[in-house]
Amino acid sequence: MAQLLVKVGDQSPHADHAKDSDIIRIHSDDQAWGRCECLEVWTSEGLDPKDWPGGFLTVEVPDAELSELRFLTDRPAGRRAQINYKTEGVDVSKVGTIILNKAAVLARIMLT
Repeated sequence: MAQLLVKVGDQSPHADHAKDSDIIRIHSDDQAWGRCECLEVWTSEGLDPKDWPGGFLTVEVPDAELSELRFLTDRPAGRRAQINYKTEGVDVSKVGTIILNKAAVLARIMLT
């Protein structure tokens, strides 16, 4: 399984900072995310989910290997890979993780 770390929201005015929908990193399923990257880690540490600062979304892709999606982060300087993470009726800032199959991920990718 592959996991994508995606930036949610766009709080920075700086052009070189991550923007909403940017794919920040890709890892295999054994990645230990930090509490600010993953809502589930935040709550497992006994912290209130209402206090989670958010800013990231983890996208789990059970039917994809890390090598199949590596092209999303192996981009030339100044180029971005983004994913349309928005799901109707779901406030992803309160979810932390969504699960998509590989076909759904590839259909939602935007490369610049």
